Amino acid sequence: MSYKLGQIPSYKATRAEIADFMECQCLMNEENVYSSVSGKSAMGISYDEDIASEDEFPEVYEALAEIEDRNTFSGGCYPFMTDVNSVRVRNDIDSKVKDVYTFLLLATRENMSSGKITEGIDGTALFEKLCASVLRNYFGESSKSFVFGTGQEENLAFSSKIQEMLNTLGEGKLAFRLPDNDTNHHKDGKLDVVVFIPFADSRKGQFIAFGQCKTGTNWRSAVSQLDPKVFCDSFCYPSPGFTPIAVFMVAEAFTDNWEYLLRSTNGLLFDRTRIMQYLPYEIEKDLLAQIRKWNAAVMGKYLND
Repeated sequence: MSYKLGQIPSYKATRAEIADFMECQCLMNEENVYSSVSGKSAMGISYDEDIASEDEFPEVYEALAEIEDRNTFSGGCYPFMTDVNSVRVRNDIDSKVKDVYTFLLLATRENMSSGKITEGIDGTALFEKLCASVLRNYFGESSKSFVFGTGQEENLAFSSKIQEMLNTLGEGKLAFRLPDNDTNHHKDGKLDVVVFIPFADSRKGQFIAFGQCKTGTNWRSAVSQLDPKVFCDSFCYPSPGFTPIAVFMVAEAFTDNWEYLLRSTNGLLFDRTRIMQYLPYEIEKDLLAQIRKWNAAVMGKYLND
């Protein structure tokens, strides 16, 4: 079982799990610093402090290397730094970078089955909205995006959501259709975010991306659930002129099985560091305020334990 907030990483923990643990402890420490020695002690692994070295507790040193990699992979849009044998919060980083990264970290390590809604705020809905903003930044200033899944503001039926999406895309006269023998008991069809780059001529054939967004750590079996072609062939008539590409976005930072998971998505794969790399310079004020409120509420639960 992977590391979650309120727990200690197991002896089988990956370096990414230990790195997340050290980042969480750093954030919850008044001095915003956490040492490798503290990490090793917390994990219950004995060591000789007089001869403590990289060879003596490699797991934590590997986690520090992971933290350095994250800074590189996120293009420097990262709130931590390593200092000798410790991790600390950078004092030269924009506060929104710290807030958004903290949100992604907590949305990975919180129990998102029971704890996603805190102070009345749904963390999964916030993640979808953030992903829509990040993808719009990634695909350029001409792109447009909207949320189709949990984070959608309107409480629409599945058929109405699709028709509204098709009307928004402006990809010709497309209409919702329901496959034969379909019970129409769909929530979002595994589709969370839509991004498109329209042309001024309003003709069919514009770029479209369908995104699926996952918090927590139990997402690896879901990477192939969203198939844009199957989705369009099933629910759109006729199909868009350009088959949407698939995008899979996760709050977790990971390196294990990257090639396999990338092939499974048959599209683009964004983890936490890629999301941070394309974090927009400006984030919607209401979204950022909600992220900060959710962060404080989640951290408060564990600071008070």
